Amino acid sequence: MNRKTTVQKTDSQEAALPLAYMLIDGTAVNEMTGYTLELGEEEERESLTPLPTDRTLTVELQNFDRQIQGLSYQVTSPSDGSLVENGQIRTQAQDGMLRGSFTLQNTIRLDQEYSLRFTADLGNGKNVYYYTRLLQAGGMDLGNYLNFTENFYKSALNKQSSVDLVDYLESDDTASNRSFFDVNIHSSLAQVSWGDTEPELVQQAVPTIVAINSTTVSIRMKYIICMDPDQDVSGQTESSADTAADASAADEAGESVRSDSTSETDQNVTYAADYGGSDSQKEYYTVQEYYRLRYSQDAMNLLDFQRSAEQIFNPALADFTATTLNLGVQDRMLQYKSNQAGDITAFVANKELWVYNQSAGKAVRVFSFRGNIGVAAASRSDTPDNRQENSSHEIKIEQVSENGDITFLVYGYMAAGSHEGSMGLMVCRYQAETGAVSEEVFLPLAQSFTTLSRNISRLCYIDGSNQLYLFLNSEICRISLEDGSYSIVQSGIEPECFMAAQSEGIAAWMEGSDPLQTDTITWMDLTTGKSRQLQAAEGEKLRALGFAGNDLAYGKEKDENILTDALGNVEAGMYEICIENMDGEVKKDFSRDGQYVTDVSWENSSLNMTLSTLGEGGYTVAGTDHIMNNSSGENTVTVSTVSNARVGEQVTLVFPQSEQTENLQSGYAELLTAENGSETVLEWPPAEDKLFYVYTDGQLVSVTASSANAIVLADSENGFVLNSAQQYVYERGNWNTTAMLDVDRISSGLLSAPLDARKFQEAVGDGYEVINLTGSEEDVLKYYLNKGYPVVAQGSSAVWLIVGYDTENFWIYDASADKKVKAIATDDTTKAFEETGKKYLTCVSAP
Repeated sequence: MNRKTTVQKTDSQEAALPLAYMLIDGTAVNEMTGYTLELGEEEERESLTPLPTDRTLTVELQNFDRQIQGLSYQVTSPSDGSLVENGQIRTQAQDGMLRGSFTLQNTIRLDQEYSLRFTADLGNGKNVYYYTRLLQAGGMDLGNYLNFTENFYKSALNKQSSVDLVDYLESDDTASNRSFFDVNIHSSLAQVSWGDTEPELVQQAVPTIVAINSTTVSIRMKYIICMDPDQDVSGQTESSADTAADASAADEAGESVRSDSTSETDQNVTYAADYGGSDSQKEYYTVQEYYRLRYSQDAMNLLDFQRSAEQIFNPALADFTATTLNLGVQDRMLQYKSNQAGDITAFVANKELWVYNQSAGKAVRVFSFRGNIGVAAASRSDTPDNRQENSSHEIKIEQVSENGDITFLVYGYMAAGSHEGSMGLMVCRYQAETGAVSEEVFLPLAQSFTTLSRNISRLCYIDGSNQLYLFLNSEICRISLEDGSYSIVQSGIEPECFMAAQSEGIAAWMEGSDPLQTDTITWMDLTTGKSRQLQAAEGEKLRALGFAGNDLAYGKEKDENILTDALGNVEAGMYEICIENMDGEVKKDFSRDGQYVTDVSWENSSLNMTLSTLGEGGYTVAGTDHIMNNSSGENTVTVSTVSNARVGEQVTLVFPQSEQTENLQSGYAELLTAENGSETVLEWPPAEDKLFYVYTDGQLVSVTASSANAIVLADSENGFVLNSAQQYVYERGNWNTTAMLDVDRISSGLLSAPLDARKFQEAVGDGYEVINLTGSEEDVLKYYLNKGYPVVAQGSSAVWLIVGYDTENFWIYDASADKKVKAIATDDTTKAFEETGKKYLTCVSAP
């Protein structure tokens, strides 16, 4: 196979804004990229900075030769934006950085996160903003945790030192050990230490602290490595002189990463001499790791470990055949879209948009914030720029035409170029004939990346008239790509009641706020404006379930079969499922005598259903069934995997037609930003006041109005939950081995153990917020008891007021005549909770 690289245009995107870091125990942590717009801070949670016991914080700026006129700080409550404290920071140059410290004077609440914002004055009226979260963490010493994570990831890169990691792993057969993209604490030592490869460290990790409590610390690491695809493992390590020479070469190349610490492990790590240049024929990988740690009795315990490595696609190294293109180590769920003929495919790999023309045998990088590594890489010899490696953005492919033109969107943080530092959405078009990308419109959106992702994943559609449709919190918005004007198509839609077809040209929503039941479902063809309503029959409700192609799936429920208990939990069974098109034609329906559909999920085009029977005690699961959608295209490009002896599982694109290609050419497109292009500022509708935010592996994974659903998810994934005031509502594992409440200090209204949300709220008063824990495992109760909050639970034959626990029992207050506290063994409570549906109520302090 022959490969040829052609340079069509010059990628002109450059990063210019400074970076900021927090300094903890002499180590730079919590890298912060600069924003040119002030953000809504409710969900802006990229990192967490603990407030030390002396209440003094130190910040560093890597200014990249930019002049900084001044630096200030501001601490606010994310829930309402109320100011806690602000002030100026005096800075001085030190070790090539600007460093400044300040002491927080005002008090902040325990168990509540605050927004800490730094403002750098660049002169000429231009400010840049940097964000982290601030938490009073009880004086926890983070030095041991930071040292552990650095030693762990560097030890894994060296065969000699990696053997020491075996004691921290929980290797078992639950890990597949097939792919570097999916490595965890259950993986084998060989998989954790990069198998039969000899990785070189290109860019060192800067730790990001994502969670802290009294017992555990969670840290995220991100770094870049490279490998020689033709290198065989010799089993021998380099001499210390060779290693030192490599490290010196890396220093001369000018690393852009901030790193102060030097560990013993550094002596065994091989550093890449440069980035691009002589290394242009090496494979590059971005690596993200997550650690959850507990330090006790002078020993570090690794509670959880996750690693994901993604290859930076390089056509010069890609294997290809007449029907396949190997993309290397990637996410198996990567996004791709083809033209109807199936010979031109656009795909997103590791935050880069590529297009592969199978007939022409050519791959072009259409868009990336990253430098030109892998494409004409010999023209570059610098180290990767941390600013361009920011991952808080996504690329969404909208359309691929028959001639290879592509319409796509980039949303999130703009890491380089004319919009650097902005949060927003950019609509672009790639013209295959000219090899250039033109910016159609840019929408600044002063929201966090997680907020943008959640909304854009619900609806983001461009019709044939250059109209862009977005779902923003509760509104369907229409924006003209011609002049930037926008209008509201529909407002007042609850996010959990909204859905769109995969093509996104058709949307549907349920009237009201309950996604389990409604009187009316409306669905609309966004392109034509045609809409249709379904109305429930008298004494019935409807439930929209999603789309099979462009056909809506929905269920019918009878009012008497919708059960609501005193905790507010709703159970409902659908007696019929229908799949119907816009013209009212029912394509498929499903019903079964004596059974109800109580839950559904989509898998590809199949609607999977949980079937239940209804008795005096409610619904009981009786089995499952599914409805298939058999539509498929003739010229369908698919994703498959192949096994590589050196790096394991690799992802390939498989094409429907065979095209014999001897040469694989490559190139990259130029981004032409609009000098006077449209820049529309949208008014972002407010979110609900009472929401719960679920974080796992340091990432926001769900936002819901249900405390029960949020806590069940966080507990199953070793995560935590914040409420709208950014108070901790639940943290997995953050409890002591024993706890006992003083019954005399419990509200008298709770002593009667009311398993009723309204009565519970009346008993505790407005100073507390009732939390529904239905569905949780009993260990969850320990978190609240440890915090001093009683729990009301449905026991085997009575409602229990739980006031404590130890290693073998839960302690129950008996509200009968003797009014004593008695122990019930956990074996008995587990059985009772399982039999009665795991129903509990508790509370936390109100914001």
